[in-house]
Amino acid sequence: MDNSSGYETRRSCCDTRFRIRFWRQASVNMVSERKLEYARYAVRSPTR
Repeated sequence: MDNSSGYETRRSCCDTRFRIRFWRQASVNMVSERKLEYARYAVRSPTR
């Protein structure tokens, strides 16, 4: 039982690290997408 609980803890720690990395990548993707959308909008309306 102790071994399995230790495995769970290690797995959750690894999962948390992976999640942090995933969220960082996702935020970067979101920022780049927003920049692309802004560029498209600027091109669409050059009067601004």
